[in-house]
Amino acid sequence: EEFYTKALKINQKDHQSIFAISQIQLSNKNYEEGWKNFEHRWLKGTMNYRFSQIRRLTNLNNIKGKKILVWHEQGLGDTIQFSRYVRRLIQLGANIVFEVQKPLIKFLKLQFDCEVTGKISNTNFDYQSPLLSLPLLFRNEKENFKFTGPFFYCSLEKVNAWKERLNLSKNKLNLGITISGNTKQINEDRRKIPLDYFLDFLEFSKIFIIQKDISNSELNLIKKHDELIFLGQDKNWENMSDTSAILQNMDFLVSIDTSIIHLAGSMNKDCLLLLSRPAEWRWAQSNEDTPQWYKSVKILRQSKRRNWNTISSDLYIALKEQIANKNM
Repeated sequence: EEFYTKALKINQKDHQSIFAISQIQLSNKNYEEGWKNFEHRWLKGTMNYRFSQIRRLTNLNNIKGKKILVWHEQGLGDTIQFSRYVRRLIQLGANIVFEVQKPLIKFLKLQFDCEVTGKISNTNFDYQSPLLSLPLLFRNEKENFKFTGPFFYCSLEKVNAWKERLNLSKNKLNLGITISGNTKQINEDRRKIPLDYFLDFLEFSKIFIIQKDISNSELNLIKKHDELIFLGQDKNWENMSDTSAILQNMDFLVSIDTSIIHLAGSMNKDCLLLLSRPAEWRWAQSNEDTPQWYKSVKILRQSKRRNWNTISSDLYIALKEQIANKNM
């Protein structure tokens, strides 16, 4: 923060530095300044603010009955996490059209009392807002990040269909894990965890790897263990409705910081989030300071940078507790 501040003394319009400072501020729960400076993401030259012909939503005054376009701007996890603000706008009486990524359309149509689409057909709106600009409008509230519910739900038909496909264990813990995410994500090397960290848990778990891609070395490891199941090759897994049904069938979930953890938290599914050090701004830097984005998500953090060994014993204890809860 000190060096970014020095950079701004040289150039007050160094939007990259202002945006970087915003992430530090948000990490420290300074939401008043953090969300305001977070808007500089549109000025630093790497992101495109869409629909220049539609007025920007800049406050919450007199929005009842107004037609407002809210559009996704980043990853699936961001869309799931910050969709809570769409619900808040609906509660305030706004007429919302929510534009989301294709894998989320069917699932989010179940969750929101508004139009959910992958692409708008016209630009006839009173206002527009990118999704991650909405927290700025609510930043004066004491707990503006709080999940207000209702929790997301999934199709019972999908849940039952996946229950048959998964061949769940009757005498072991059915454990879902996500060990890596988007390979193009800038922090992927930092946040992913090797699959062999979970091999010891096969003693008391049937492990389902809930992600689309995996490395060749991990595929070779999977072939050696019958109760290590990679779901990414299942052609029936088409979208987030399927993902939610898979999660619903798990006894417990362990995941790194990906869209899966946001989906599970929004469903109020018991899960454990494994955070690298340092964590991304949304999780703060310690469990004592972490915003309560979700009620059901517990966190284990690396105590040493890029060292997952520091959480091994705590992870083992957490999974043993789940077995006790299942009365196995």
